Amino acid sequence: MNRANPNKYIVKMKFKGPAHFGNKEKTYNFTEQIAHSDTIFSGIINCMGLLYGKDEVDQVINEFIISQPPFKISSAFLHWRGEYFVPRPYSLNFTSMMDYKKAAKIKFLPLDFLMKLTEADFQLLNQDFHVSQEGVLCSKGRAESFLKNMERPRVTLDRYSSCSEIYYASNCYFKEDAGLWFFLDILDASLEEKIMASIKLLGDEGLGGERTYGMGLFEADIDKAPELKPLKADAYLLLSLLYPGREEKVAEKAVSYGLTERTGYVYSPCGMSGRKNKVRMFNEGSVFAVEPAGSVADVTPAGFGNHKVLRYGLAYSIPVFSGRKVDDPHEV
Repeated sequence: MNRANPNKYIVKMKFKGPAHFGNKEKTYNFTEQIAHSDTIFSGIINCMGLLYGKDEVDQVINEFIISQPPFKISSAFLHWRGEYFVPRPYSLNFTSMMDYKKAAKIKFLPLDFLMKLTEADFQLLNQDFHVSQEGVLCSKGRAESFLKNMERPRVTLDRYSSCSEIYYASNCYFKEDAGLWFFLDILDASLEEKIMASIKLLGDEGLGGERTYGMGLFEADIDKAPELKPLKADAYLLLSLLYPGREEKVAEKAVSYGLTERTGYVYSPCGMSGRKNKVRMFNEGSVFAVEPAGSVADVTPAGFGNHKVLRYGLAYSIPVFSGRKVDDPHEV
């Protein structure tokens, strides 16, 4: 085991049909365009339990609890025709460099563009780039849309009166050459084969919500991750959700950030269920002056005794050019 030099991979997901990534309970008419790191982690751990049993999973979970994680992951973002996109850093303000309406739409940037970004590149934005319908900054030759959100009508029956009621569920459809991708770092080489097998099974089980309707099924293509060499870097871009550790002084590290609340219900192979404890986390796209660490949060519901339930909050960050420097952290 060599945790100082992990094996780094990119996992590309090619979806076999629609997917649903919700951010609020029982809100079916909205779907996000990314899969958060805690969702992916839960899926991998559950599939590992299906393949190797509870004892193996308990051992892996214990390694996360004692801050010796066997693997780390980012959240999953859009990819299209071999190009990888990442969330726009909150610290990058494009409104003074290009049309305001266009700049306000930007949610994602090409990873290659971010690695080459310096102050001079802002002057090229109006000439060489276009903002797609999905909020992706891409070259003008790639202006077409590569995913679509669609709503499907569904009917539910009242359990007392048997009266029917219609509601709409929103799903995300990817084009043939598009999908989601995430970084995977294997820190414990002895578990690499089991982790890879669990990701493959996750593709058959489905990622995200509405899995009982066949949503979120995918094929996983796993390749070695390229080495990231930014031309200029003065900060770290968060590519996962972050739950700060007890000793982390996050306020001293944050340059510009967003926050979110995460909750939901336990999905367990043991058959038990319950509502996870709610936690607040830093969003993907948050920028820090130094590399953040993060931790896992124990969100085990009261009375749930079969196993620990964790909320994955380890930081996956990359060095980037922040675009600005401030003395006080700025929440977006």
